[in-house]
Amino acid sequence: MDLAPDATVRWRGDVDGGWVARQRIELQADPSSCAVARRMVEQMQEALPTSLVRDLLLVADELVTQALLVGHLDPARDMIIFELDAGRFDVTLAVEDPTDAFRPRPPTRREEQGLGLVIIERIADRWGIERVGHVTRTWASFAVPTSQNADVGVDARSEPSPG
Repeated sequence: MDLAPDATVRWRGDVDGGWVARQRIELQADPSSCAVARRMVEQMQEALPTSLVRDLLLVADELVTQALLVGHLDPARDMIIFELDAGRFDVTLAVEDPTDAFRPRPPTRREEQGLGLVIIERIADRWGIERVGHVTRTWASFAVPTSQNADVGVDARSEPSPG
């Protein structure tokens, strides 16, 4: 699937000889970026359990939306980076945005909006928000069920082309 001309896909062998997929794409800071993030996750459908893919799709939407809303980004000039890192034992999604809007805690359930981090906290195995240089990086990580560990990524007999 062709995501965008500036999508970067890297495949590398992990220590156990399996493949790890990392996709990183720079996106315009507008709501259409949610669809691109979902398409990146959908590429993993054949390798992951359906329930995990559903959770990843929801969290991809929430991470991108969080960056757009809390970061008060300007779609005309700001960009975000969406990253999917899929290994044998876990899948991590992350969004980097160019703001100082560091968000150290999720909102409470009483708040009318901004429940994205509450959702992420409930369904991700681990998540966090950190400052990396001049960007805010929000990420969520999910364990791959043990029966799927050997099948995540690609067939180890052939390396896929990066595009």
